[in-house]
Amino acid sequence: MLRKVVVAALAESARAMLVAERASAEREVDRLRDEVEWLMRDRDRLLGALRELQSAVRARQKADAAVARLYRERDIARAWAVERDPSAALN
Repeated sequence: MLRKVVVAALAESARAMLVAERASAEREVDRLRDEVEWLMRDRDRLLGALRELQSAVRARQKADAAVARLYRERDIARAWAVERDPSAALN
């Protein structure tokens, strides 16, 4: 009889420990789920900022190419505008 009481007490103690551990695990899962959601929102925010930066870089590169083209056209126009001295050597 004493053995049954001890076994029952151990079983109840083990059950209580499992219930407490399960509750702790569920709280941890909830905390981790919240953290994952926060990380995903932060990732989305950072990806948006990255896309904006990439767009700005592309616009800057396009503008730089346009400026280089304009300088080249200006240099060509200046070269055509210069009168060549007929007595000067071609090379």
